[in-house]
Amino acid sequence: MSEYFRQEKITLQYMPIFLCTRALFLVLMIWLPAVQVFIMLMAASFSYGFRNDTEIEHMLPLSDEELKRMRLERGTMIWMRYLLVALLGSALAFLFPKDILFRGELFEKPLVYGAFFLLEMAMIYETLMERFIKNSRKNYSLFRFVFCSIPTICLFTYAFSSMSFHKFMPVFMEGAEWIHALILLTATALMAIYCGKLYRDWKLSDYHQDAEQAGKQKGNGRKTHEH
Repeated sequence: MSEYFRQEKITLQYMPIFLCTRALFLVLMIWLPAVQVFIMLMAASFSYGFRNDTEIEHMLPLSDEELKRMRLERGTMIWMRYLLVALLGSALAFLFPKDILFRGELFEKPLVYGAFFLLEMAMIYETLMERFIKNSRKNYSLFRFVFCSIPTICLFTYAFSSMSFHKFMPVFMEGAEWIHALILLTATALMAIYCGKLYRDWKLSDYHQDAEQAGKQKGNGRKTHEH
């Protein structure tokens, strides 16, 4: 945790523009709670990368487990930051009338929204994991489709349906409220399992690829020298 705050202090000290972007993020999350999932997804795609130890961390005498722990801690701290802001935006959306905040129809169904919020935060964490694991070789398998793609489709279906502006009946307005909550909770469980598999299969591929490339270059150098 202390390392995360150290990095944040350095970032804000040398790039104060991020104070403006974070203030904008906070305003949008509070003013537009109906689209907070899309705001967080866009922000999560960039948030992890803005740090100042990217190049030097491979020069430090750290083990793979230590590097993984550092990246996991940073990703988790960013997720917690999003969680607190999302909770604040959601709480204010329930307190203020819809004429003031664009809160969407999901807030008319508190039980459904609670389950949706859990799926929303699970997906944000998965997005951050893809960033700090640097999973460039995504395995487009049946497992990924069931445990990641289907929950993502479910999340977007409910999110877009909440912004229908009464042109279409939102999907969660039909049927019992607990059924929709169960669907969303099931999708959350699937996403959690997928995140667990991502962590179990996590290897510092960027490090090993760099080492492999260096070995190949060294081998090519030897062959050239021999010739």
